[in-house]
Amino acid sequence: MSLFGILNIGSSALAVQQAALQVTGNNLANAADPNYAEETVEESPGIDAPSGPNGQLLGSGVSIDTIQRQVDLALQERLNGATSDSSSASTLQSWAGQIQSTFNALSGTADIGTQINTFFQDWSTLAGTPGSAGQQAVVIQDGQSLADSLNDLSGNLGTISTNLQQAISQDVQQVNQLTSQIATLNGQITAAQGSSSSQANSLLDQRDADLNQLSTLANVQTSTQPNGSVDVFLGGQALISGTSSQSLNASTYSNNGHIDSQVTFASGATATITSGEIGGMLQSQQLVDSTTDSVNSLASNLISAVNNIYSSGQGSEGYSTVTGSNAVLDPTQPLSSSASGLSFPVNAGSFTLTQTNSASGQPTQTTIYVNQNTTLTSLVNNLNGISGIQASVNNNGQLTIQSTDPDVTFSFSNDSSGVLSALGINTFFTGSNASSIGVNSQVASNPSLLASSSVDSASGTVVAGGNANAIGNLVNTPLSSLNGASIGDSYDSLIETIGSAAASATNNASTASTVQQSLQAQEQTLSGVSTDQEALNMIVEQRSYESAAEFISTINTMMQTLLTIT
Repeated sequence: MSLFGILNIGSSALAVQQAALQVTGNNLANAADPNYAEETVEESPGIDAPSGPNGQLLGSGVSIDTIQRQVDLALQERLNGATSDSSSASTLQSWAGQIQSTFNALSGTADIGTQINTFFQDWSTLAGTPGSAGQQAVVIQDGQSLADSLNDLSGNLGTISTNLQQAISQDVQQVNQLTSQIATLNGQITAAQGSSSSQANSLLDQRDADLNQLSTLANVQTSTQPNGSVDVFLGGQALISGTSSQSLNASTYSNNGHIDSQVTFASGATATITSGEIGGMLQSQQLVDSTTDSVNSLASNLISAVNNIYSSGQGSEGYSTVTGSNAVLDPTQPLSSSASGLSFPVNAGSFTLTQTNSASGQPTQTTIYVNQNTTLTSLVNNLNGISGIQASVNNNGQLTIQSTDPDVTFSFSNDSSGVLSALGINTFFTGSNASSIGVNSQVASNPSLLASSSVDSASGTVVAGGNANAIGNLVNTPLSSLNGASIGDSYDSLIETIGSAAASATNNASTASTVQQSLQAQEQTLSGVSTDQEALNMIVEQRSYESAAEFISTINTMMQTLLTIT
């Protein structure tokens, strides 16, 4: 090999060490960037060539094969999956905490459970002094407070549901932005790398960062193609293929009385999202729905249980007119059928309407019978058959009963059919669930109508405080509609269920976070930049560069000597 050939060896060493120093400097410059993968220079010796009088094979220097990112694709895939799981778990934990906080069960203020107990205790107190105007007002006031709290609870759960819908929609928009970016990067990467063995490292880092961010939103899987692009799948369907991406859509639909979010592909197919923020919010949506159902069931059973007893009671004065708070959709349909639109059941039975003349105090009782075929129209006809009573249906489908004699009032008792409660006649509560529950305005405006007394079905005599006592005992009375639980027990069970769900979400979030952090530590060990190691590399590369320069200087001196001789 000639001196010029030897000089080329030194030149290649200078070029390679200069490039190595540049890579080291780039590593140090990006050491604080968690999305940057450490780069290393992959070198290889030059091809040996015959040289010298005996044709010995001697080295021809050094060259750079590639600038290699330190990544493990299998580890990245596992980390992306763990990121999705951790994001889902922490999201569910956050929303479950919000749901739990709406109940205010552990705060210092009166929660709904306390209000339920107070309300029924008020009735028990009233049973001892049924004519007490002050205690009547307390019952009505605490009943309204309980109804207001249930209204607020329902409204808060509705707000959480609406916020979830908005958050899901925003995350879906973010998914679409990321998938578009990744598809664009696929094109840039394949164009930059071409058919060579070099890598577009900065573009690959950017794409990995986008894929990781996408994993925080949904459970995606990736497949790296030979040309360097990556395909992304969601629930078995291609979300990204090469430079093309399929967008997602967020919309709402009616789900068993709830308005819920759903995510679909542009093709219309449902996107199966089980983890990531979106997956966590879809799970949270189910928790909101089930909690809302439980709260509505509690309120509905509270309304029904109280009204079923209350509607057979009497206040210290009777009605001159009363209008039902519940509307019938079709007055020609049987009240016992769903076509009537009533929220509470009507059974075969009867109730008693008692008319009392204020002058003589003489009561007149009439029994009204109800069967499975009774319609609102037929009930009106039966009531109109009572002398001094006029019944009608207003434009809203509500039953109105009034006395035609100003000296005569009327009251109700012994309703074994549940029709009065179902129609909202002589009831304490109005509404059918937590969002609509309230105290009957007629009672609220005239506490004398509060039906604290009952009527003995055998003798027809009035039992002062009998109704109030029966209602007061409801708090611990097992109800078949609650599978044998009482109203108080039902609320306690609801609180336990919510607390258990929140605790489970917290535990799952902690476990998922631990797994994610472990994989992140493994990735940082492989891909993260060690400034100590880079400082050592820099010293080695500096010394190698200086040695190569000294080597070239020596060859230059030898060439000068040769030129002098010649």
